[in-house]
Amino acid sequence: SLGVERVIDYRRENIAEAVAQWAPDGVDFLMDAVGASTLPDALQLVRAGGTFVSIPTLVDDGDLAASAAAAARRGVNRVFSTMNDVGCAQTLDRILHLVARGEVRLPPLREFDLQDVRDAHSASETGHAGGKLILRVAEIGEA
Repeated sequence: SLGVERVIDYRRENIAEAVAQWAPDGVDFLMDAVGASTLPDALQLVRAGGTFVSIPTLVDDGDLAASAAAAARRGVNRVFSTMNDVGCAQTLDRILHLVARGEVRLPPLREFDLQDVRDAHSASETGHAGGKLILRVAEIGEA
């Protein structure tokens, strides 16, 4: 099944050191959804033949062309991904089936009623909510 083999708590561990210790030959797949400055030597953690995906953010992600060239020299597939809706319905359907079969483990969800919006906002501001926060505006049929 798809899932996490190793969790790294960035508050307690050096990410690069933990990855290098866990996978000395490099990881098969690395995804950066935070920004290049968080893990500046990320490419060094991906094995030849592996894939390194970046989802561009609002922070400076560096020289994308240079990053792609460096990855090619190391034999790493470098992907820069942005959001679009092409194939979205099919992808969501596939994800739904993976979740239904228990092949993907979802992050924890925390639900808050609208009157508890301050608590939800406080949880979000910590930056360590771990999973997703849901603000319930109304039950279906109440609106």
